[in-house]
Amino acid sequence: MENKELLLHKKTAIFAYSDMLAIGIFNACKDLKLAIPEHIQIIGMDDILLATTINPQLSTLHVSVEEMVPRGCRLLIDLIDKKDECVQEWIKPKLILRGTTLELQ
Repeated sequence: MENKELLLHKKTAIFAYSDMLAIGIFNACKDLKLAIPEHIQIIGMDDILLATTINPQLSTLHVSVEEMVPRGCRLLIDLIDKKDECVQEWIKPKLILRGTTLELQ
């Protein structure tokens, strides 16, 4: 059995570490004539504008840059001023479901 046939017989999903990589995967799947999201589901991360220009639109994880940048700058300034040890902070991402994923039932 070819790789494409294996994909068609399994529920398959790919989570890419960036939307750009996910769009590359999306294009490769289209070249292989795989139906998205019926044969393969794809989720990226970044929520870049380009994610909404493909058809179907890319599902993604959105991390607020408006929240991340001030926090990062504050942590960097604290490190430069030697106010704190290295600190790890978490910013909760938001899952944005679009056309490259199926709805849960």
